[in-house]
Amino acid sequence: MGNSQAVGERQEHSGCPVTGERKSTNQLNVQAIQEPAKSSGCPVMHEKQEAATESSGCPVMHNSSSVPTFRRKQKTVYNVYGEAIDPTNHMPANPNQQPHPSQNGVALSVERQKSNIPKAGSEGDDGTWLYPSPQMFYNALMRKGKGEGVRPEDMDTVIAIHNGVNEKSWDEVIKYEKALHEDCCDPRLLKFMGRPDAISPLARFKSTFMGYPKPFDRHDWILDRCGQKQQRYVIDYYYIDDADAPDVLEVDKQKGFAKPRHVYIDARPALDDLGSIYDRVMYWFKK
Repeated sequence: MGNSQAVGERQEHSGCPVTGERKSTNQLNVQAIQEPAKSSGCPVMHEKQEAATESSGCPVMHNSSSVPTFRRKQKTVYNVYGEAIDPTNHMPANPNQQPHPSQNGVALSVERQKSNIPKAGSEGDDGTWLYPSPQMFYNALMRKGKGEGVRPEDMDTVIAIHNGVNEKSWDEVIKYEKALHEDCCDPRLLKFMGRPDAISPLARFKSTFMGYPKPFDRHDWILDRCGQKQQRYVIDYYYIDDADAPDVLEVDKQKGFAKPRHVYIDARPALDDLGSIYDRVMYWFKK
């Protein structure tokens, strides 16, 4: 998951206190992260529409056949590296799995490991995010100019650490959700964005007054809370120089991912609204 992309065990579907079908994330009227590239035009049709049926109860028409083809066509969105991305999740639309010239003949795996992070918009046990393959990750490092000193032979270890950090990040997010939003039994990750150069206010405070180093990375994750709300989480990643932490990768046998021993993960709801501020305060008291 991007810029050392990113960060949870699946929740049981039985006994869920939430009834009815999950609302589409397109129906949520909650602020989410803005795309780097601005899309032209207003996404909401302003012409008068026929009233929605009583069974749906939705004021937005869902019959796509009534919308002219030219209105449904979406403009291609690109990230800061000029790479076409899927605007629904910020992931590359066509991941590059081709060998990079700097590999000098060293073959890298193109297999992608399945995460334990449930993906919004999908149902069932297979609805989880996929991690990038070693080849995809290596190509991304080269494209972003962060490949200095990186050897193709090290990519399996790099991928193991990357995936383990993301699994731990999801665990930290779920701690908030379980403690404060038990009515949602199946929160899912909708989208995410790496923001390594955007230091959060809390990270700046910690590095200035509490002796913390500056985070080496930051992610913003958008969580779909059972169709009730899109909640943004800010996740800061700190490197911990712990002499007692083992250098050998330890694997969580239950999940099948490496345990991040030298990384401290600080995940919390972004202060985008009064509800998120309330969650931050209440979680502090519950700890």
